[in-house]
Amino acid sequence: MDSKLWRFFDYMGDMAALNLLFIVTSLPIVTIGASVTALNSVLFKRKEKRTDDVKKEYIRDFKANFKNSTIIWLIFLVSAAACGLNFAVISGSNLPSGKIILVGIGAVMAVMLMTVLYSFALLARFDNGWVDTVIKAFAIGILSLPYTIVIFLILMAAVAASIQTY
Repeated sequence: MDSKLWRFFDYMGDMAALNLLFIVTSLPIVTIGASVTALNSVLFKRKEKRTDDVKKEYIRDFKANFKNSTIIWLIFLVSAAACGLNFAVISGSNLPSGKIILVGIGAVMAVMLMTVLYSFALLARFDNGWVDTVIKAFAIGILSLPYTIVIFLILMAAVAASIQTY
């Protein structure tokens, strides 16, 4: 069967399977980077019609990109935790330069978020080491700043909507 309705339901089934695989493989917080990279990789291949079985492809890409994507994710996670801890400590203190330090922490967080937005997609698409991927993701984030801001706002809206419905 090759009708449009059949293709639509086939596509929706693939997306449901990918969503379930993504959720299951993201349950350990350490594997979120590998999960996002595998999801991006399968979606790229699906768009280009280079894959038939998204489940097998997801597992294969999860394994193939596990090391580099986990390194990037753990660096981001530790850096975000450090920034959050610094933010909490500085907010609770009465330092005269506390507001300037808080702005600096915010700027560091913004750069980290901007970089991580592109890192996993780049890792899914190209065979680079994790250092090259992070450098290129940072460059893309800076060179495409308006798009980066829009992507960030859309992601934050999705997070806010999911929190509100919970």
